[in-house]
Amino acid sequence: MGGPVSTETQPRGRRRRRWIPALALCAGGGSLALAWPRIAGPDSDRVSTLVGLPRSRQLASIRRRMDVSAMDAFLAEQRERATRTGDPIEWQVLAETCLERVLLEAAPMGMAVGRPVFAKRPEIVDTLLADGLQAITEVRDLGRRHSEVGRIAAGLLANKIDGALAAMRYGRQVDAFLSEAEAFADGNPHIAVARGCRLLFAPRWLGGDPERALNLFESAAHALPEDERPLVFAAFAAHLQGDVARAQRSLRDAVACNPDNAYAREVLRRIQAGEADVFGRSLDG
Repeated sequence: MGGPVSTETQPRGRRRRRWIPALALCAGGGSLALAWPRIAGPDSDRVSTLVGLPRSRQLASIRRRMDVSAMDAFLAEQRERATRTGDPIEWQVLAETCLERVLLEAAPMGMAVGRPVFAKRPEIVDTLLADGLQAITEVRDLGRRHSEVGRIAAGLLANKIDGALAAMRYGRQVDAFLSEAEAFADGNPHIAVARGCRLLFAPRWLGGDPERALNLFESAAHALPEDERPLVFAAFAAHLQGDVARAQRSLRDAVACNPDNAYAREVLRRIQAGEADVFGRSLDG
C-alpha cells in the first residue's frame, strides 16, 4: 500500500525542543492548544498509510499481541528516538504509539454509544494523550504534512471526549483533523476507521450514523487484512441495527484474524450464548 517515506528530511527552520512532561501540560486542568499553521512541507502525503515505515510495522505487531509490557518498552524507546533525532517522522510514530497505547488500555472495556470508555480516565491515559498531542505539535512545527498526522491527531483528541460537554468542545476539532487527513489521502483505510468510529459512537443527535459506519468498517477491513479492529467495530454497528447474524460473522472473522483479541473472543461467546449487553460489558463484567 505504498513504499517507505524517507526519515532523512530536515525541514528548514527546524526548532529543536526539549520534551515537555505530559503531566505539566495537564496541570491545572488546562488543555493543549491545537492551532497549527497549515504548512506544505517536503513530507506532504505520497502514500495512503504508514505501512512502509519499519517502526510503524513493529508497533502494529506489538499491538496485535496486545502486549502492554512490549508496548511500554517500545514507547520509551520511541520517545528517546524522537527527542534525540528531532526527526518529524520519529515524532509522528511517537504520537501513533501514544494513541495505540491508549487504545490498548481501553481494549478490555465495553463499547456503547454515547458513553465514555472510562467513567474516570486513568492518569496513564491522560498522560499518554498529552504526550501524543505534544508529539503531533512537534510534527506540525517541523513542517511535516501527511494524512496519518491528521488521523492520529483526531484519534488522540477523540479520546479526550468523556461526555456531552467534551463532545461539543472537541468534536469539531476531531472532524477538522479527519477532513484534513482525507484531503491528503482520500481512501486511506485508517482514516475510514477513524471516521467510522465518529459515526458509530456519537449519539444520533450529534451526528451518529451506525449504518454509514458499518459500510466504512467493512470496506476498511478488506484493505487492512492484518487488523481485526474494523471487524469488531463492524460487528457492533451491525448489532446496533439488529443484524445479529452479520455481527457474528464479523466477530468470527475478527477472532480468526487475531486470536489474541480477548474482547472479540468474549463478545462472540456472549452472542453465541444469547447473553444480554454483549458489547457494553467489560471483559470482567
